Amino acid sequence: MPAISKSVVIDTLFDALSQLPDFEYSKDELFDILKQTDIKYKIPSDINTVKPTNPYLEFLRHNKPKQFGDNKALSEQWAIIKQDPSQLQFYNQQSKQINLQRGFSFDDDGSLIKSNLSSNQKIKQQILFYKNNCNTPSKPIFYGKKFTPLAQFKEFLKSKFHYPSTYSFSKSDLDSHKTSFDFNPKIYSNELPWFQYIENNMTF
Repeated sequence: MPAISKSVVIDTLFDALSQLPDFEYSKDELFDILKQTDIKYKIPSDINTVKPTNPYLEFLRHNKPKQFGDNKALSEQWAIIKQDPSQLQFYNQQSKQINLQRGFSFDDDGSLIKSNLSSNQKIKQQILFYKNNCNTPSKPIFYGKKFTPLAQFKEFLKSKFHYPSTYSFSKSDLDSHKTSFDFNPKIYSNELPWFQYIENNMTF
């Protein structure tokens, strides 16, 4: 039987630790800490993807026992809660609020629209959420680092074509837009529609 790889051991350990009720770090945060060490490992492909929560997961977060054991009682309790609209509404609201903070959106019918925010984007969004007195910013969030002419141009394009601020242009599409709008990174003045677009139209 082949030996279990170090990456599998780390992933399994971090997953188990993050599930402990009194453990203060999430799985993503543990991997962020590990990045600061000299340990060589392979990051799981889904670790930088922000995942949504749901009412049942919020129920478990509030009611998970301090020690491992039989979860039958929890299952029975959840079955009762699902039949009680007032109790179920509490966990629905909890999960919706957390999903909004994580960058997820909702359709008109209330169904969740999944997001692919990276961990860094999630952190920036949560920082802006709290800086805005725990309200979602009214302007789109700029997730970049520098206000270069190209960055301004990209955000202008996203707005013009109704793309979310997390959208990434393919190289061919971006090249096509550069040609259409005569984009030149060396020419940057207030006569251009993307001049200081980020500063005037986005949260950063």
